[in-house]
Amino acid sequence: MSYFWPSLAHAQFPSFSHLDTSSNRQPNIHYIQRGNMHIANVRLDGVSLFQVAAPTAIDDPDSQSNILPIEWRVNEIETHLEKIVNSGIDPNALRVTASTLNNQEVIIAQGKDWKLPLMTITELDRQIDSTSYSISEIAKVKASKIKSALLEANRERQPEHLKQQLFYLLIILVAVIIISLILRYLQILLKHQWTQLNSKNIKNPSTTQNNDFPDGQTSIESYQETTIGHPIRKHLPKLSLPQQKNINLTLRSLLWWSQVAIWLSFAIFALLLFPQTRQAGLWLVGVPVSFIGILLVLSISKKIIDILIVYGLHRWSENDAFNHTPNQRITLRTPTITNVLQEVTRYVVIIIGILMFLDAIQAPLALVLTGIGIVGLSAQNLIKDFINGFLILWEDQYTKNDVVKINGIVGLVEYLNLRVTQLRTLEGELVTIANGSFSTAINLTHQWSRINLGIEVAYSTDLDQAMAVIEEVAIKLQHDPIWGVLINETPTILGVDAFGESSITIRILIKTQPMKHWDVGREYRRRLKQAFDQANITIPFPQRSIWFEGYSVDT
Repeated sequence: MSYFWPSLAHAQFPSFSHLDTSSNRQPNIHYIQRGNMHIANVRLDGVSLFQVAAPTAIDDPDSQSNILPIEWRVNEIETHLEKIVNSGIDPNALRVTASTLNNQEVIIAQGKDWKLPLMTITELDRQIDSTSYSISEIAKVKASKIKSALLEANRERQPEHLKQQLFYLLIILVAVIIISLILRYLQILLKHQWTQLNSKNIKNPSTTQNNDFPDGQTSIESYQETTIGHPIRKHLPKLSLPQQKNINLTLRSLLWWSQVAIWLSFAIFALLLFPQTRQAGLWLVGVPVSFIGILLVLSISKKIIDILIVYGLHRWSENDAFNHTPNQRITLRTPTITNVLQEVTRYVVIIIGILMFLDAIQAPLALVLTGIGIVGLSAQNLIKDFINGFLILWEDQYTKNDVVKINGIVGLVEYLNLRVTQLRTLEGELVTIANGSFSTAINLTHQWSRINLGIEVAYSTDLDQAMAVIEEVAIKLQHDPIWGVLINETPTILGVDAFGESSITIRILIKTQPMKHWDVGREYRRRLKQAFDQANITIPFPQRSIWFEGYSVDT
């Protein structure tokens, strides 16, 4: 069976020669496959009229064409419809009927001086129809739709209708300009606020390192009072200067994207308003706008999620009812968790964007799954780093500004994310360690620190006196108004800890605030040396005696 449908009826109608029915359209349609047939929409001026079907393979083995039957069929039908509309239609003379020719149902369009077969209704067309109509009944329904579409296309091309559409377009253009000016004014206000935030940063640079500020001097409180009602404002946290600037940039970005969306929507609306440009408008909606829309939605979503993360973590850190760890520890963890959550959401947004992009271009599922498998196999170490990084944060093994020992390297945690940990050593070296490359991390400053000090005295020293002096210096340091706040509890004298070659070691433990054991230890050693000098307690040092055999002073 051959599916060159218009050819079936061409010989029956010699009176349409004045219509140029040659096809110069490029087959570029979207179709779906159902069983052994392809299904596609027939359109006029970009508006879908009905569906047609064709076999999935070319029946003629001698055909050299690589065009699918469904592409050829839709192309021919749409070409005939466009030629009829462009040649001019007399609404009173137009007839679209279904007739039987050569035992096939054919839809025929007829005017005053022309007659043209448009399409043949096949058994495949009946199979895709959701009703129980016969082929002849389906032909009548499609003929009615074609006639209505041709009359509507002719009406849209009349000068009166075009003038009316232009009038509507001008009204909408004025509205778009007004909205755009309002958005521009809001952008100017935010830019002015940005300038004020920068000037505040220059006047007080240290505020960029803080998360909370007293008296609302560097918080967003004053801005909230002028823009947000009291019932809402009381639930908002005070935000640091960097967070205010981040919100400012987010709002400006949203306003910019809003302007892009408004003008792009207006351009699409203007193209869809006229039949001559409707196809371009549909293309703009289907291809570029879908990609721009993906970027817009994901960008706005990322900004909003970042703001919600900052807000939620501030509420969490300020709500003592839910805190089971010291508030100081939560304050230390909050910036790190904020950065990591924002980084995770960035990865999630990128993955969602890639999937949406692949869906928009209708990438084959097998290709997508293959790509995911290849990425998974090649990123095993990366996945391991992410899992370990998540456990480090979840279990609070360490966080930013902790001092840790990893793989024999001691340093301050300067940066931490799911993939790596960066340590700053005492020599100033920045060491980057993958989170999956170690199994043990020693935290030297988690919640509290301790001075573990072994003090050596000479064998001739009164040990009870020495321990009394050591304890007295520690107690005085604990009650010092400056140093006492750094000591958590009463120092513990463990007693005599070891006998050395030339000294006896007395050990003392002093529990301090996190990372303060170095400062407290230095001050304690300074005071202890002075106290030993006053008590005539000797701190031994190595001494060596030299004997000369056979040497006499008399000689």
